[in-house]
Amino acid sequence: MRLSEECRTARTPEDAVAAARPPAGAGAESVREWLRHVLLEEFALARPSAVTIGRHWATLLNDVFEVRLDRGAGEERLFAKAARPAGDPEGLRLEAERTETVRELMRGAGDRATVSEVVAYRPTQNVLVVRAAQGQSLLAEIQRTCGWRSTNAGLENVVAWAAAVGGWVRHLEDASKANYDESEVAERLASSARAAGERIRLLKVFSSRSWDAVIQRLVDAVERLCLTKPLTTCMTHGDLHPGNVFLTDDAAPIVTAIDLRLAEARIVGYDALYFDHQVRYSLSRLRLRPGHVSAVLRSFWLGYDDTLSDSTVRGLRALFELYSLRYLSTLARDAHLPKRVQCRLEAWMIARGVASRTTPR
Repeated sequence: MRLSEECRTARTPEDAVAAARPPAGAGAESVREWLRHVLLEEFALARPSAVTIGRHWATLLNDVFEVRLDRGAGEERLFAKAARPAGDPEGLRLEAERTETVRELMRGAGDRATVSEVVAYRPTQNVLVVRAAQGQSLLAEIQRTCGWRSTNAGLENVVAWAAAVGGWVRHLEDASKANYDESEVAERLASSARAAGERIRLLKVFSSRSWDAVIQRLVDAVERLCLTKPLTTCMTHGDLHPGNVFLTDDAAPIVTAIDLRLAEARIVGYDALYFDHQVRYSLSRLRLRPGHVSAVLRSFWLGYDDTLSDSTVRGLRALFELYSLRYLSTLARDAHLPKRVQCRLEAWMIARGVASRTTPR
C-alpha cells in the first residue's frame, strides 16, 4: 500500500530517532518530550519551538496529542497518535494504509466528502500524524442541540448535517460496491458474531439461561444473514459514530470522517446501520431527547437514500447488539461501581428488547 506523497515514513532504523518511547507508567510529560523529538526529526525542524504539543488524552491503544507545527508557512494543526506499549503494534500502520485506501475511494465525491489526511507515519517509533479535520464533530452538535435541557436552537443545522453524513456513507458504498470476495466477508462477519458471543459468556457478568438464549438468538440472526445469497460487499468505515465525523458550518458542509483503523470490506448497509445503532444507543447514556434524535436519524436515512433488505437490517442490528453487550460486559466487570450499575442496566434494556421479539431486528 502506497501512502500519499506528503506521508513520509521513517527511512531506516539507523536514521530514526535513537531514543525509544518511554516505558509504560512514565507519564504523559515524558511521552510528550519524546514525541517532540520524533516530530522535530520527521519534519527536519531545527527549532524546538516549531513544535507545540498541546492537550493529551489516552485511549485503550494509543496516546493522542494535539500538535501545532510551524514549518515557516503558517501554523498547522495536527494530531499525533503514539501506540501505547500494551497496544496493537500493527494498529497505526493499518490505520495509515486504510485511511489512504478510503481517501482514494472518496475522491469522486469532490471536496465535500473526505477522510482525515495522513501527514506522516513512522513505523520505527509507531507514530501516526494526521491533519486536524475541519469543523466540529457531529457528536458535539448532537449533545448541544438534542440534550434534555436544549431548545430547538440549532436543531435544523444538526439535522442537515446528519443528511450530509448519510450521503458520505452512500458515496463510499457506491465507489466500492461488489469489489470484494462475498464468502470471505460473510465468514468474517459470522466469526465476529460468534467471538463476541463467546466473549460475553466468558466474562460471566450476565450469566443465566435467559442471557444465553439472548446471546444465541443474536448470533443465529447474524449467521442467517451471512448465508444469504447474494451479499453485496463494499468498503466500510467500520466505526462510524457521531464522534468520528466532523462537518464545517456552512450551507454545503464538508464531511470528514476520522479514525479509520477498522475500515475494511463488509456488506452494504453496515456503516449506515452502525451509525443508527450508535445514535440510538447514546439516547439514554447522553440524556438526549427522543424526538430530536428521531429527527436526526430520519435526516440521516434520507441522505443515505437507499433501501436495505429486512434480512440485512435484522442481521446487522443483531451484530451491533452483540458488540454493545460485549462492551458493557467488559465495563460491568472492570469499571467503578456506579459505572458497573449503569452498564448492567443498559445491557438489561438491550436484552429485554431482544427477548421481546421473535426475530432480532
